[in-house]
Amino acid sequence: MASGYLIIDGRKDGLPDAAGYYRTFPWEPSPLGDITLSANNTSIMTTSSLDTVLGEMPKAGAGGIVVLVCHAIQGGMLLPVAPTGKTVFALVNTLGVIDKINETELEVANIRKLPRKTPPEVNAVLDRWKKLFNGIQPGTVTGTFTIQEAETFYGRWLDDQARRLEFPNRAVLLQLLAKLRRVRALKLSRLELRACNIGKNQKSMEAVRKFFGAAHLTAPTLGTFFLSPVPVATMAARARPSGRLVTHGIGGANRMPGPTGIAPGLRDPELLNVIYSRELMARVGHTTRGFIERHMLAWGWDWSIPYGTHYLFLLTIDEIRLFHYRASAAVFSTRDLNTPDWTWVKWFVDGNVMPNSRYNRGAFPLAGLWNPELLIRRGLRGDVSVPFVLPNEMVYTELMGQAP
Repeated sequence: MASGYLIIDGRKDGLPDAAGYYRTFPWEPSPLGDITLSANNTSIMTTSSLDTVLGEMPKAGAGGIVVLVCHAIQGGMLLPVAPTGKTVFALVNTLGVIDKINETELEVANIRKLPRKTPPEVNAVLDRWKKLFNGIQPGTVTGTFTIQEAETFYGRWLDDQARRLEFPNRAVLLQLLAKLRRVRALKLSRLELRACNIGKNQKSMEAVRKFFGAAHLTAPTLGTFFLSPVPVATMAARARPSGRLVTHGIGGANRMPGPTGIAPGLRDPELLNVIYSRELMARVGHTTRGFIERHMLAWGWDWSIPYGTHYLFLLTIDEIRLFHYRASAAVFSTRDLNTPDWTWVKWFVDGNVMPNSRYNRGAFPLAGLWNPELLIRRGLRGDVSVPFVLPNEMVYTELMGQAP
């Protein structure tokens, strides 16, 4: 398994919960091969920008792997270009502008190396300047000019480009270009974006890959989410937030007198967990998936008790607003109905989030892919709705776009 360097947009409006997630689960699945991560090889940007990313990437080393976590759209990355930028982002069109400025600066460096001791040599230099300026904007140069005037004109053009990209001056823009050339010289083996939707646009993917000079690029075709530690309650507590244990519709029983509120003869905690599991799955207005499936043919001799499929662990993830999510989890309880059975939670984490994790109990951070339109995939029992996908599910890497 390859190791990678992790860069996270840690701003409040970025993806700050990604840092805690990767500390707890230090790996990232990829269609090109899973990646191990570590705190020592992680940069959490508090002033996030394309400029900052380019400054951090060399820490991956020559031929290395970079995992970049940020917001994105199909048109590119939602990272400001400049550290203090607010309106100009690292979208594909903007990357093209930066690339053009870089090509121009490289040509200027070549022009400055030309000899200029004789009149023919000076004329050759002026011809190169004229060709450069007309390449930037046709018809820019008319009449005669000197080498110094060409330098002055070029400096003003650089100043204008710096302002357009929200840099304070040309010197800072030139520093970004130097960082870009250093990153391209690394010839990264892989750049793994974990950013919403950009993997769906092949043209954007190829443009981003070429900009950074990486051999391969992957990115999700769906939205991404990173969540702070998700609390785990028992199914009884989730289904009955007040803590009152009520049984409805079991052999016609309703709430019965007594401190527990459980009808006589129906005190089996596992049966109550089954009922609460189904009640939670049936709720509307929430996006809930069941994990760790169990099938029950019947319950003793009483055929009025529900039977069939139920789940030992339930996870709910709701999109409360764009790019913002809320999650909660419920698990079968122990016999007291109040204590989570942490064995099942660990089973869920190891099976769906990270295999062989160090997790044992308690709230846990979470990441995955989000599809509000519901992903329909073919299962053994027909089509299955999967509104979110977790990292260790097989379909996770299938939903990654690649370039090339």
